[in-house]
Amino acid sequence: MARKWFQLVGERGSDVTSVAAVSVDIEDVDAFRDAVKAKYEDSHLAGIAAADLTVFANRAAYNVKQALEEDSPIGSFGGLEEDALIVQVPTPRPVAMPTFVWKAPKSLVGSIGANWDFQNSLNIGNLSYAIGQHYQAWTKGKTDKRSHPLFVCSGGPGTGKSKLLDELPNVLRQQVGVQGDPAMNELLRNAYTFKVTFENGTTDNRGISDPSKMIGTRMLYQLYRSVGRLGEGG
Repeated sequence: MARKWFQLVGERGSDVTSVAAVSVDIEDVDAFRDAVKAKYEDSHLAGIAAADLTVFANRAAYNVKQALEEDSPIGSFGGLEEDALIVQVPTPRPVAMPTFVWKAPKSLVGSIGANWDFQNSLNIGNLSYAIGQHYQAWTKGKTDKRSHPLFVCSGGPGTGKSKLLDELPNVLRQQVGVQGDPAMNELLRNAYTFKVTFENGTTDNRGISDPSKMIGTRMLYQLYRSVGRLGEGG
């Protein structure tokens, strides 16, 4: 293995490290960059890809910005500490990340029925008992599916499914929570509500086939600050 001396510098020419050395099996720029990255991957080069490092034969070559190609041999370079290879480290660029804030979900009902009073005909006793059992299983860490049932609302078109789902958080807080454990009541009062739909033009999953990712993406979309679609600028 060949021992190669080098020094890391920033984009503006300031020294990032003192002169150091690495050993390489293949004496070309690509292998050398990988060795340099491995040496400083937890410090100076954290988050920086080896391919983003620019290598110069020595300080003189760096001063005139004459970089080596990635497949260039380095056999004659870096053999002496006083004539070390120069490795330029790119300055990390800020990446614009989506901004997420809590936003209450939009109503699932888009018709005039959204403004109608909710005529509650639910069997609250059965619902309260089932949710109470669900809560107790959760507090005890039970993970079997019988302890975590899915609450399903089914019916034909126009029978009020969406209206019921819109009202369900308030029903749980106002009528179920007050009848149960105070801790459960506190959780219900402070719970965040997400409304996820796969209808009305929202069925395009953009190549996502995992159900959990489909649901998770829609949950993030509810919190996305921009008015554009998630994944787009705006």
